[in-house]
Amino acid sequence: AMQSVQQQLEEYRRTRKAAFESGKHGGDLTNSTTNGRGSTTCGTSGPTNNAEPSRASLFAKIYQQLDDSQFIRRYRTFRASRPWSYRAAVLIIWLCGLKLFASVEFGSVYFALSVLVFIYANLRSEPKKRGEVSAYSVFNPNCERLPGQMTAEQFESELLRRNAPKRS
Repeated sequence: AMQSVQQQLEEYRRTRKAAFESGKHGGDLTNSTTNGRGSTTCGTSGPTNNAEPSRASLFAKIYQQLDDSQFIRRYRTFRASRPWSYRAAVLIIWLCGLKLFASVEFGSVYFALSVLVFIYANLRSEPKKRGEVSAYSVFNPNCERLPGQMTAEQFESELLRRNAPKRS
């Protein structure tokens, strides 16, 4: 059984490598590269030396299959149609879990993990739209800033003007 799994894995890697080399790998997912000092250079997509496709595409396929499951569709329909019932159910389940973990003296661990899950659940769920800029200029092509974004130079000049003595 183990050898058949290994054979399937080798076949999968060969087909992925052939698709990658023929240019059907879905494009480069990175928009920035790192130089030798570990800092990021903006807006460049340097050559990749990967002989195999990135794991991001594999995880994207797994996520897509999970996303299309019947359970997930029912869950999203329930969550969208009855938001207060959904929130009440989540709160009740969370409180029961907290009571259970507190009884075995793991309440603080449960709370800390719950905070991490809450943060993860409230991150962006859709991929970034084409042309949408990031709030962090280092992730944008040519390090473009958002309109109205304050820079260190602007802050410094405003600070110096405020403290400068008024001239008559």
